[in-house]
Amino acid sequence: MPTIECEALPKSSLWPEYRRAFAEFSKRVRQLQSLTSYSNPDPEALRMVSHEVEQARAVYNCQRDALTQHLLSSRRPASWGG
Repeated sequence: MPTIECEALPKSSLWPEYRRAFAEFSKRVRQLQSLTSYSNPDPEALRMVSHEVEQARAVYNCQRDALTQHLLSSRRPASWGG
């Protein structure tokens, strides 16, 4: 499973980057599904697209987590501290 360094983004970029990452992840999954629909898919193509799916998933997870953290912190009452 690939590991990536999640970069810090300005708050104004969180939603657009989340949407972009989800769209890219979805696109890669559809490519993989398309390849697996063949009766005899090319093993090298499957490996390559599977790797791209994992990379896109890792980026999506970073963007999802950053957006979630922002949303949670913006809703936290001041009395909670932190």
